Amino acid sequence: MGNSEPQVYFSDLPINNQGAPLALIYLIRHGQETARGSGARDPGLSDLGREQATAMAARMRAIGPCAIVSSPLARARETAAPLAEFWRTKPVIEHAIKEVPSPPGEDRAAWWDRVSTGSWDDAGDAVAQWCQDIIDYLGGLQNDTVIFSHFVVISAMVGVATGSQRIDSFRPGNCSVTILDVKDGVLSLVERGFEASKDVR
Repeated sequence: MGNSEPQVYFSDLPINNQGAPLALIYLIRHGQETARGSGARDPGLSDLGREQATAMAARMRAIGPCAIVSSPLARARETAAPLAEFWRTKPVIEHAIKEVPSPPGEDRAAWWDRVSTGSWDDAGDAVAQWCQDIIDYLGGLQNDTVIFSHFVVISAMVGVATGSQRIDSFRPGNCSVTILDVKDGVLSLVERGFEASKDVR
């Protein structure tokens, strides 16, 4: 599950651009989580996931300090912790970047298998609103921000930034760093993070 080594693959990061007319957004997928079969409703990181988070933080520390924002879920918060410790800051918890909602009463895994190869337009009204909430949040950022979130959040925002409607257009790996910029509320892709070998959310 996830990546086999605690590495971070991306080219030299842009320098923090305080005072520039756009903001850089670093979208980081959480590290490998503990097995979902363990019964935890909100699983944290596995041992490998913690190693991935520490390696990513060591690489990212040079761009900051800047704002850190995390999904409320444990795996995202735990991934944010090493970088927050480096920068001596406290992550802001933001519900707009939480996991994609699945229909009430429907098995989440089965629902995802059904919709993941299609387009965002076919995923339903709740997903469309979820996506718009993320766009509105990211579009309102005015300063460089590191965001710890989830597979589908990052995939969706890369789709928005590139004009792709395919749900599976990008498959971020654990602790991959994808860089967007935002200017006048418009998201653009700067750099994709490395991709996962298989779909693990």
